[in-house]
Amino acid sequence: MKNMRYDFDFILPDKTVITYTGKRCAEAVELIIQLAKDKYDVDYKFTKYTLYNLTIRPEKAHSFFKNKLRIRKVFINESAAATTIPTQASSDN
Repeated sequence: MKNMRYDFDFILPDKTVITYTGKRCAEAVELIIQLAKDKYDVDYKFTKYTLYNLTIRPEKAHSFFKNKLRIRKVFINESAAATTIPTQASSDN
């Protein structure tokens, strides 16, 4: 969707959390792939479908990404402020 953005937290090996906000799907996918390579030295396949699974049905996503990412969908409405769409992945388990 044109107005859909993603906010996400990436957990580093030392348990530090890096927060990114307002990324488009393609930007988020590229950034997550680069962070996984740089910080964990892994080269897992991560696509827009993986991003979807993490937000809608996290039980279907790869365990590495389930444990290292917290993703929230944000709908940007030009006539109003951004609205966060609650997802299963954004709840703390």
